[in-house]
Amino acid sequence: MLLLLMTAGCGSVDLEPIGSGRSLTTEALERTDTLEVSRIKDYEEIRQLEMDSDLVIVAAVSEDRHLTQLNGTPVTERVVRVLRTLKGDPPAEVVISELGDGAGALALQPRTTHLLFLTEYELQRGVPTGQFVVTGVYAGDYEQAADGSFVAVDPESLRLPRTLEKDFSL
Repeated sequence: MLLLLMTAGCGSVDLEPIGSGRSLTTEALERTDTLEVSRIKDYEEIRQLEMDSDLVIVAAVSEDRHLTQLNGTPVTERVVRVLRTLKGDPPAEVVISELGDGAGALALQPRTTHLLFLTEYELQRGVPTGQFVVTGVYAGDYEQAADGSFVAVDPESLRLPRTLEKDFSL
């Protein structure tokens, strides 16, 4: 599992729904496309993504999303419906957390289908959230194209295959 930490100084991680007393302004949400994230590992092979992932699924992105804050940083919780499972034992729907307001170019968009390598995260060590992040920031996200193949979303994972066949399996 991944321990998700974005702390300001020392203290606990604060995940707070928007509308719970502290809210994001429209201006703050519009700036989220400038968020920068760093990955600990640069993936070179699909096998590495698989080994670091708790789930590997093909899923349809729903309209359902919930905006929250993690230590003042906007986070979108997006619901996906599992169509096919390649690794793990997911529920019928999985919640994926993404930095930002969900409107960025690399964010999961409704009515799209993706091959996703996912890692469950914890806000407190040893306490699973039941929610997931894409493994390797965007490296583990492949969007399905019109021909059924899956195309890499991440423009920075140049060593990973850019396209995976529609009948891809591990």
